[in-house]
Amino acid sequence: MDKISVPGLTPVTNVKNGKKYEVNVWNRTYTINESPFFSSILSGNQEVLASPIRVVGTQNGKEINWTEFVNLDMIDWNGKSQMFCQSAQSGEILLNTTMEIFYDGAVKCNLQITPTGIRKEVPKYTDYDITLDKLWLEIPLKKEFAKMYHVYPQYEPILLDGEVSATYWVNQALKSLDFIPKKSIETGFKHSIYLGNDHAGLNTFFESSEGWTPKDENRVMEVLVKEDEVVLRVHFLDSEHEYWRKKCEWKGFYVYPISFSFGLQATPVKPFPKNPFTETAYHDNGAIHLPTGEVKETLFEPIKNGNVTECINITESKEETELLIDRLYNAGVKTVYIHEAWNTMQNSVFLTSDSAERLRRAVKACHERGMKLIPYFGFELSALSPIANRLKEFQVIGKGENYCDSQWIRRPLQKAYRICYASKISRIWLDGIKKLMDEFKFDGLYLDGTFSPRACKNENHGCGWRDKEGKIHPTYSVWALREMLEELFEIVHERGGTINAHTGNSFSSHLITFADSLWDGEPIQGYFRRGEATEVPEGHIRSMYSGRNLGVPTYMICTINPPIWTFHNAITCVMPFGLLPKPQNKDGLDEMEKVWKVYKTIPFERAEFNAYYENDVKTTNQNVKVSCFDYDEGRFAIVVNMKKENSGKVDVVFDGNYKKAIDKLSGKELDLIDGNKLVVEYNDFDYSLIELIK
Repeated sequence: MDKISVPGLTPVTNVKNGKKYEVNVWNRTYTINESPFFSSILSGNQEVLASPIRVVGTQNGKEINWTEFVNLDMIDWNGKSQMFCQSAQSGEILLNTTMEIFYDGAVKCNLQITPTGIRKEVPKYTDYDITLDKLWLEIPLKKEFAKMYHVYPQYEPILLDGEVSATYWVNQALKSLDFIPKKSIETGFKHSIYLGNDHAGLNTFFESSEGWTPKDENRVMEVLVKEDEVVLRVHFLDSEHEYWRKKCEWKGFYVYPISFSFGLQATPVKPFPKNPFTETAYHDNGAIHLPTGEVKETLFEPIKNGNVTECINITESKEETELLIDRLYNAGVKTVYIHEAWNTMQNSVFLTSDSAERLRRAVKACHERGMKLIPYFGFELSALSPIANRLKEFQVIGKGENYCDSQWIRRPLQKAYRICYASKISRIWLDGIKKLMDEFKFDGLYLDGTFSPRACKNENHGCGWRDKEGKIHPTYSVWALREMLEELFEIVHERGGTINAHTGNSFSSHLITFADSLWDGEPIQGYFRRGEATEVPEGHIRSMYSGRNLGVPTYMICTINPPIWTFHNAITCVMPFGLLPKPQNKDGLDEMEKVWKVYKTIPFERAEFNAYYENDVKTTNQNVKVSCFDYDEGRFAIVVNMKKENSGKVDVVFDGNYKKAIDKLSGKELDLIDGNKLVVEYNDFDYSLIELIK
């Protein structure tokens, strides 16, 4: 696409000063100087790097020392990106880099290492020998910047301070994002590693490990906590690359350069909205997923005594649909997300007549009441689809060379397979979405998994790579998926729609630029649903779910299991981090209706969010936390008990002096002691919303 469609983002610009380039995108500056790639990265006014990025290694037993840097900029065509190149030398080795910097701060990086070849002072080329047995990328970050991490994929164990993080897959997912440990993180190849804090981060991501020669497959990537910096180390070479020994028979030149590619992006990727809570949304969870091999009828709640079904997408009459829509409208819902059961064929852009009728009826009912309707699409292709004959061309081949990833069976009886958007399915899918939006006038997309690059070995569409033994390894569709999502963002926004991305506990920063909101939380919800958690894992949520460090509002999915885990518990879990959940059942809707009314009273355009770990509010119970929206005439306090036990009586002492305190849910004025203290008491995972007036 030839234009910048993302609100708040502008063309890439740069300032040249001698050899140095300062490249500017919204809120971030990348400096190219006398070091490989970047010598400085600013996010806002915060310096990310402790020192310049390094490409370290040994040549003929000596440490590499790059000199004679030349930096070049390429012609800029449209402002969506700018390309820069570098050359440098160390002994008999040349370094060449390219950096394409995009308008959202994503950077496509390439590194070429080349032997210089024959020189006049070398009498016989047959005696001319260069060894290169180590080459690492090192990104040194400031310790005050690198407080939290996120690695993806998430379902394999990682080493935290030398210990295996977890054995059960759900706990591995939880441990894939958290606070930085005391000493180190060690892991095999990961598509993405994010390091950052509550306000900014640096994401480093890779399409593949092709050509890498790590000594230890479990220590391909390391995060090393040092005295004054945190270093991300990537082991490109721990031994000599096979290309390095291949010579031209004619003159003995080393024939091939060796190449490595990766991406970088400082976050947030775009401006975070002053009010991230404008979308009062209801999740209509009409899913009919069943485990593979298990087929049984799915029953839905019938209409009884004026009560409505939970799922508008499976109602059978206009009257039933409108009854539910009226209930949602009266509760203050502005947007209805309908889950996958609306579509007879899983994730299909080719609709059956009954799917079309359900969608048309739901859109009409919502629009007549001034509400939006957003349907689900995901990452799968149904075997019932008219294009299922092309499945081998489109599908993700994951774990094994011939592995077909199909997890679910649903009614009408069908299986669905993960698809890879590096294939031609992306064009079919984009054209299909465009046609459906024009035909049915729905208001955006609820995308499940589409924003998560899949490890794919399908050579039918160019994924995967083979080593010298012929073994195939996966690749991730980093840039192909970005191109598709950028075009999708423009298609949807040109039609007045929005995109909500359910990312499955992963994010790739270079993709979420093209989402209007994120929706996640299944692994952490599973942790509570099983009754395994007694308190909120703070580092897990802060590293990803607040949205402020990424620039995209995040909503928490709520998968409850009463009485172990209720919607009331779930909302308590996320509110102190500046989040809200989307209700998806009657109890959730009843509670959120009250919360939405309270949140409408907050002057967000003048308010600043200060989470409990950033403000000066004191409590006499460490499990009771207070986060605030602060503004000139007072503050809005979210007071929560974040542990599964009664809090007892707790003193909450605010900084400042206030005339009155009001419980916004009950409307009652509270006893304010000395103008700054309240005494509260909570059940487990319970909360209050309190307005303090100066």
